[in-house]
Amino acid sequence: TLLMKVRVFGGLGMGLAFGLIGFIDDYIKVVKKRNLGLTVIQKLVLQFLAAAAYLAGIYLAGGKSSTLIPFVGEVDFGRSEE
Repeated sequence: TLLMKVRVFGGLGMGLAFGLIGFIDDYIKVVKKRNLGLTVIQKLVLQFLAAAAYLAGIYLAGGKSSTLIPFVGEVDFGRSEE
């Protein structure tokens, strides 16, 4: 089904995105000789963007609009069922 394909390929894409973020961080440290690489805020923003793109793909493919957050429970982001 479409949702399963989006989950698989989206997960692969998200893994590649996180790997690319790590590569960019290491590249800045080694090649540019900047000791810190990416800042914490830059890494977090890039990781949140990668995760948001994955979740948007799931949502657009017809997946659930809720997620399980540890210690909080299931949070619904409000997809209306018609």
